[in-house]
Amino acid sequence: SSAASDVYKRQSLSVALLLHSHMGFEQVLIDYVEKRKFPKAGPIAKWILRAATLTAAVGLYGTYPKPCPFLTQRRIQY
Repeated sequence: SSAASDVYKRQSLSVALLLHSHMGFEQVLIDYVEKRKFPKAGPIAKWILRAATLTAAVGLYGTYPKPCPFLTQRRIQY
């Protein structure tokens, strides 16, 4: 129970840090790479940020231990 609680704490902290970083970098792009001044670079930079955030989220998902297969796959063996 304690180990599961620690995993949930780490996961929620990781998600919070990832979202905080994404929103911070997005504000930098909004402030300094405006679409009016940079009509091509602005949207490209935003899509690069989205792709990087998605890649980091997938990486974080892959680093945490998976649940025990005996608990998740309840097969009845006869």
